[in-house]
Amino acid sequence: MPPTLTRREWFSLLLFAAAVMMITSLPYLIGSQAARPGEHYTGLLLGIEDANSYLAKMRLGANGAWLFTMRYTAEPHTPALLFTPYLLIGKIAGLIAPPTSPAHYDALLMVFHGVRFLSGMLVIVVSYRFLAAFVRVRALRWLGAVLVSLGGGLGWLLVSTGNGNYLGWTPVDLLLPEGYTFYLLYGLPHLALARAGLLVGLLCLFQSARCFRPDQWLRWSMVAGACWLVMAVCVPFYGAVLALILGAWGLGVWLRRGRFPLDLIWRCAVGGILPGIMLLYSLLVTATEPVLKATFQDQNLLTSPPPIHFLFGYGLLTLAALPAFPCVWQRGKKDIRWILPLSWLIIAPVLAYFPIEVQRRMLEGVFVPLCLMSVIGLRLWWIALRRVTQRRAGWVWRALALGIAAISLGTPIMTMLAGAFAPYNEQNRPQFNVSAGAVAMFEWLNANTSPDQVALSATRAFSNRIPAWTNLRSYLGHPVETLDALTKEAEVKAFYEGRMEAPERQSFFAQRGIRYWLFTPDDPPPPDDLIPVYVNEAGYRVFKVGK
Repeated sequence: MPPTLTRREWFSLLLFAAAVMMITSLPYLIGSQAARPGEHYTGLLLGIEDANSYLAKMRLGANGAWLFTMRYTAEPHTPALLFTPYLLIGKIAGLIAPPTSPAHYDALLMVFHGVRFLSGMLVIVVSYRFLAAFVRVRALRWLGAVLVSLGGGLGWLLVSTGNGNYLGWTPVDLLLPEGYTFYLLYGLPHLALARAGLLVGLLCLFQSARCFRPDQWLRWSMVAGACWLVMAVCVPFYGAVLALILGAWGLGVWLRRGRFPLDLIWRCAVGGILPGIMLLYSLLVTATEPVLKATFQDQNLLTSPPPIHFLFGYGLLTLAALPAFPCVWQRGKKDIRWILPLSWLIIAPVLAYFPIEVQRRMLEGVFVPLCLMSVIGLRLWWIALRRVTQRRAGWVWRALALGIAAISLGTPIMTMLAGAFAPYNEQNRPQFNVSAGAVAMFEWLNANTSPDQVALSATRAFSNRIPAWTNLRSYLGHPVETLDALTKEAEVKAFYEGRMEAPERQSFFAQRGIRYWLFTPDDPPPPDDLIPVYVNEAGYRVFKVGK
């Protein structure tokens, strides 16, 4: 896969990747200094509810599980082969500190951020190698690497002008982790690993397409399939995204060359076997297991925003990329690799509004070909300008490149600044810091309860922490992974506000399998006829249901 990167370029790339990941780690370090004596910094800044669920899955793996069961619902269900990466890295955390140890949460956090750092470096390196498969000019590769790693859209402009909820939607570059790379580096290691698997698989398929002997192309296609299996284990439905991308590529090659690309279809089919199996398994298990179906299918609704939001999110880079489209189409006549990024971008609107529950997540990885086409387009804009002015005007090229990069980096910079200083805001402090009293209660629960028993808490925010900090399941706590979450929140509110008599309360506990009832100092006082099995000076109490 020419061109070949030199050792010096590889070394510089590794340094760049490490530097980017250190930059994305700074907000966590700055935020940790906001914790007061006696408080425990959670170490989570991005998507707190989902982040706690990742730690809960890791804790599940640390407790010996190889199959996933939901930690935020009480209803029994069949374990499934889902979220495997978090179960596996949780076992590493379990070796550092056992799940019953007070240090286990810190072990989970250390492993999580370690994997985030390494998977982030991996996706940066792989993205650069993907760019290098098309771009020979090193300056363009590095510009593309900066855009891919830290680029965004114009969401920062909407927010700064008071339009952060424009048409009732958050700007797409603040809403869609799959549509960019920065958020994968900032706090989503499984998505970073999936992206790396996707891109390495495509690179292997490029190599397969250049081979004519069956044993050679078959080997490369099987390696691509192994990479895509890693991707599908991380996020199974990415197998569907991959199929559509490859289908669009095949159609593009057919249109460009005027003949059906049967050889390419065979290579794609061989590579798609393993991720296809994983996709079919996940579809089957979430369709036949009632609890998984009701949560991951019926409650996980991620529709796409109005098209104007995508214009703000991708319009600037698309404008830069416009001259590249005819150029890339022309190059595709001799080298079919060039048809892939072009087809990928053309099919992007279809992916964004594909009729499934998680349609906006179908844009996984599209930012990479967009940045590729943008840097090529910027170069072509400069060449056209040079022809008009009859001057080299190198400063114009540098101004264009730096200007696009500066504007594109606005949203990630804003996000990191907000994450770094949000823990210092008094209203936000409870989201990022856990009081010593709560930590003491969690430690008591780990030492005195059996794993997988169900606990009840008054608020979704506090309930969301229970499976991350303890070995218990939570009756509610997650908008997707809690079955019938809205109804349960209303029930729990009525329960904690004392609108249930003792017989009704006992029936409520028995029918829902609740074993422990937790109270924080901010909750309404518990009924006088109950005696806690645990209470601490900070006002945290635990009541045991039944004997």
